[in-house]
Amino acid sequence: MNKQKTKKFIKRATACLAKVGYTKPAKTNPKYQAQVFRAVESLAQLELLAGAVNDMDRQADVYHTATFLNRDAATVFQFLLDSLDYVVERHRAFVDKHEIRFRQATCLSADEMIGQTARLSDAAHDLGGRYDGWDVDFYKDTRSFVPVSDPANRPVTGINWHSFERTYAPYPPSLSILHEPQRTYQYKQDAGNDGFFSVLNADDGSQLMSKLRKQEGCLDVFRLQHFDDRYVTELTEILQKNYYSTERFSGDFTDLAYAADRLGNRQVAVTLAFHAMSIGEDFEKMADRLDELNETDLGVACKSKADFDALNEQVKPVPNRGDATKHKI
Repeated sequence: MNKQKTKKFIKRATACLAKVGYTKPAKTNPKYQAQVFRAVESLAQLELLAGAVNDMDRQADVYHTATFLNRDAATVFQFLLDSLDYVVERHRAFVDKHEIRFRQATCLSADEMIGQTARLSDAAHDLGGRYDGWDVDFYKDTRSFVPVSDPANRPVTGINWHSFERTYAPYPPSLSILHEPQRTYQYKQDAGNDGFFSVLNADDGSQLMSKLRKQEGCLDVFRLQHFDDRYVTELTEILQKNYYSTERFSGDFTDLAYAADRLGNRQVAVTLAFHAMSIGEDFEKMADRLDELNETDLGVACKSKADFDALNEQVKPVPNRGDATKHKI
């Protein structure tokens, strides 16, 4: 790369970094210089791709790699990846390092790629590791990206939501997303585990349902804790049409029902409880203990509703057959 082109890339890289909050410091800062180098590298990659692929506007699976000196740092980095809806391909342990390979369906624009790599490299650096860069697969003969793999069964992306748990662990600022509220979000607190969940807004709710219906991803059931009672209709559709995945959630729908109730979303809680029963979870058996533990009457409310629905089913009115079926004595 010649000097003139390098200067042009550096200028564009600093502008892209400023958009995502990485402004040029007054004094020389090695960490910022590393960010600029990484951004210039991404711009060069994108230019090469633009010459090899015709459909740069289409989403593609972008693969990333990061390495760490120990398992603890690698595990915290994986927590970050989960919160950002990346899919971890592998976590390999070597004698002297831990390597994480992960991916996400992404539009390969300069702003998007530089924003992603800046956040990832910043976090990896603060954990004593290194972000090693990204790559993408394409077909040389057709000049097109390899299609996104199994799009309907990967976490849906592009939705504005955030969750965190308060902690006193000495996390660096680049990992604040794991333990601090972020601007522009409104949160509800789950007092049962000190978790905080942003409330899904109307625009993101509509976008989420559109993506799910188009099979542009599935919903990690953990994200159901962002739903409030405005979204019962959408929640029912998600559950009935299996738009969800339980792969990254260690609990069950009974747990989610009580979590929703602790968050103040009773209608969501009841809907989740009935789904738990419909798929064979023994909600009724656990309800008494969980009601007492959570200081709630969710189990009683669900049993009353079930009894009411069953009674309604038994006493449905006989349809009016019309005058032609009447007899006069």
